[in-house]
Amino acid sequence: RLLVAEGRPREAIEVLERAVEISAGAVTPTLNLAAAWLEQGDAARAETLARRVLAGHPGDAAAMRVLEAALKRGAR
Repeated sequence: RLLVAEGRPREAIEVLERAVEISAGAVTPTLNLAAAWLEQGDAARAETLARRVLAGHPGDAAAMRVLEAALKRGAR
């Protein structure tokens, strides 16, 4: 999150992709990665990640917020 907040989403994406891989898709790193992709302007990737979280955790409020943001930014 700090890298994204500092305006360094590309670096955040690299770190978070590794974290998602290591943690077997844990919710927090996956949603942080989705937020980084949104910051980078890739709403489609953010949407995919949010939907992945929701598939395993239906109703997850944070995932629903990320999905909503991705859809508003034109993923679909």
